[in-house]
Amino acid sequence: MNCKTLFAYPKTRVVGTPNNLQLSAFDNRFRLIQRRHLTLLLSWSLLNGCSGLVAMFTSRGSAYYFWMMNGTWGCINTVVAIVLSYHVSNSKTLTGNSFDCKEIQKHVERMLLINSGLDMCFILIGFWLLVYGCYMGTKYHDLWLGFGCAIVMQGLFLLVQDIIILQLHRRNHQLAATFLETIEEIPTKKTVLKSAI
Repeated sequence: MNCKTLFAYPKTRVVGTPNNLQLSAFDNRFRLIQRRHLTLLLSWSLLNGCSGLVAMFTSRGSAYYFWMMNGTWGCINTVVAIVLSYHVSNSKTLTGNSFDCKEIQKHVERMLLINSGLDMCFILIGFWLLVYGCYMGTKYHDLWLGFGCAIVMQGLFLLVQDIIILQLHRRNHQLAATFLETIEEIPTKKTVLKSAI
């Protein structure tokens, strides 16, 4: 699977009214992006986890700490991918409610922006650890260099991934913008009861 097929939109054919067609196509693209995001994150985390644990036992010095940190990131990212997979599989898009689909799209875009900010923080922290290890003459020189390199690498990968996935979600939103902008929340019994209280 190459990058073009990984991030290409499916050619969907749905039968129904124009609104149902737009909602269904939007939802299909949304789910495809989410699945490919999870596949990419899980592949990266398993690669880091396995290679980190194996290489850690065969390396010395800063390489040991580099692989240790990569293995740790691999484990953390695996947990994140599993939790995200559970969250996506239980999302409100499964109900077919167009307002919920629009809100979930906004939520995902906000979360990816927050993640991109966190990724930039990881990169800065990694560079700080590199500088600290190189120039401060510390006792744990190898540890700071190894951890710094690993954190910069992880942050860069996650930043690029989050930016690509965010752009795909924004493109999906643009493809259905004329339909999505007309959607308003339809009051339900729950919302009426909440407003009455």
